[in-house]
Amino acid sequence: MPVTLLAVLGVLACSAAAALAFWIALGAGAVKASVGTLAAPTAVTASATAGVSTVQVGWTGVTSPIGGAVDGYYVQRLAGATPSAACGSSLTTPLPATSCNDTNVLVGTYTYRVTTVFRSWTAVSSPSGAVGVTAPTVSVAAISSTPTNTQPLTYAVIVSEPVTDLAAGGVTVTAPAANTGVSKSVAKTDSQHFTVSVSGLQTGGTGDGTVSVSVTAGAVSDPAGNASTASNTAGVTWDRTVPTLVSLQMLDTNADGRVDQVRATFSETLVASTITAPWTLANVPSGGTLSSVSVSGAVATLTLTEGAGAADTSVGSFTAALATNASGIRDA
Repeated sequence: MPVTLLAVLGVLACSAAAALAFWIALGAGAVKASVGTLAAPTAVTASATAGVSTVQVGWTGVTSPIGGAVDGYYVQRLAGATPSAACGSSLTTPLPATSCNDTNVLVGTYTYRVTTVFRSWTAVSSPSGAVGVTAPTVSVAAISSTPTNTQPLTYAVIVSEPVTDLAAGGVTVTAPAANTGVSKSVAKTDSQHFTVSVSGLQTGGTGDGTVSVSVTAGAVSDPAGNASTASNTAGVTWDRTVPTLVSLQMLDTNADGRVDQVRATFSETLVASTITAPWTLANVPSGGTLSSVSVSGAVATLTLTEGAGAADTSVGSFTAALATNASGIRDA
């Protein structure tokens, strides 16, 4: 009775991007041979997010020469012509999937290639396009409303990748010169989010101005050891100076000889207000009374109801007084 034999007669050499060929012979008596090929992965891609040290690698997989799955894939990162194992893979521990994340990659420009592994045979892909890994970035934004007269001033710091910590020494605070006792503290929310608090600002008007926070280059490092770039600068307006009266005018807007409006101009832009309670008018010509208040820019306009007295537009002993009120005349 003839015996069926499976004979591997030879292995053909292969190069990058070439298929590996080998002979499979099936025979009973006269031997017949056919050629099988081990194909390399195709469409290898590599991408990375700016400021993140992880590269996403993907490729189109292949089947084995005898049908079914191959043993897996070996991924390499190339800096120029120098390859390094990537994604935790190797020839002895190939990956079963057709994508992977290459983590903790140093700043630089790379290409990737993927090798099909099947038993003792391999086939190497063409390289991917170039992908750049960049240093972690840091952004700063004001949390405190601006302007404000309440301290501490607070700022949010966001890092593009997880970091161990952000030391106060890496945070720069710039404040008007009169603020000689400024202090700062840093609180960690999680590995990418921090809060900077600034206090010790002057409570008088001499320290008014912009208080800015930035993070210096190299203040934090990602898991790969890539040092961060410098952040942007975020500012908060520190304002303890109260608006002051610049001018006070009484007007006869309908030209009937009686005062019907008063305009009070202040030293800075005001918050909108319509309440009349803080205002007290005395000795209004013709006996007028306060009807309403409106604010636009730095001007508060008091509209008067004309009195029944004789027409009179002389100032005389007319006064307009303003009391402090949290909803009255105030700056931003």
